[in-house]
Amino acid sequence: MGCHENKCETKEQKCNEQKKECHSSGCDFTDMLMRQADRAWNEVVIEKMKEQFKSTMGEKIDKIAVAGVKASITHWENKMKAKMDMHQEMENIKKSMM
Repeated sequence: MGCHENKCETKEQKCNEQKKECHSSGCDFTDMLMRQADRAWNEVVIEKMKEQFKSTMGEKIDKIAVAGVKASITHWENKMKAKMDMHQEMENIKKSMM
């Protein structure tokens, strides 16, 4: 895979890149790999934090997760029911106008 130069067209674009702390190597492929490496590092840290929560809180975190899932299920079931009820009411309005 070859490199493509990553040059700014105008002085204004260059300033905007510097404000974003964009440190371009001049190679799109290298820059992409660096961004992926940064994301991977963040994901590893998050996974390690998850492991620490599990080992430190154990059963407590399980109970919290169960409560959160139950609440989400209830929310979505009610939301879908309300949508279906509203659809039925709209159909009733249409029928009443015929």
